[in-house]
Amino acid sequence: MMGAVTIWVKNIILVILFASFTELLLPNTSMKRFIRVIMGIFIMLAILNPILYFFQTEQSDEHIAVLGAKDELKNSKTDSINQVVDSTVTKRDELMGGAYREDLARQMSAVVKSTAGVEDAHAKVSIGANSKISKVIIYVKPRTASSNSNIKIDNIIIGEPQLPELQGSLTEKVKQTVSELYQIPPQNIEIEPLS
Repeated sequence: MMGAVTIWVKNIILVILFASFTELLLPNTSMKRFIRVIMGIFIMLAILNPILYFFQTEQSDEHIAVLGAKDELKNSKTDSINQVVDSTVTKRDELMGGAYREDLARQMSAVVKSTAGVEDAHAKVSIGANSKISKVIIYVKPRTASSNSNIKIDNIIIGEPQLPELQGSLTEKVKQTVSELYQIPPQNIEIEPLS
């Protein structure tokens, strides 16, 4: 009880000091009267605050028992609402994560396709904790010689089609481009031939 009175007195003193300081800063104008009235209202509210609180919180034992039962009912409803909210948030995060991965994969594919020496590309993105990119696999189809250039055929092999070989310089160029644009460590980027 004594602590509450001390806090009350401190609040009154702070409001009075604030009002006095504000009054000192104001020039002598007709506005000063209105400011004094407003500061007087603040001081009266600081003085009457504990009395208003006392009338608002005065309750009988019956009211307290009824409020306790309502609180238990509220807690059970709140728990079920919290479970629904948590499951909804989890589903939303999963959907957002999937859309984010797909958008990143499309962006990376477009970036890699614009690299010299690449005919086609597709990316697969894995997202780790905190929505950070943990691993990227980029499937690349190197650009072949155009039909207008001279073609020399050394061997003709009949059988299963072989995937085109990726040159080391093209692989490094693609890795470096994706690493720099998306701030992904090069060791988290894999380049595979596109079938």
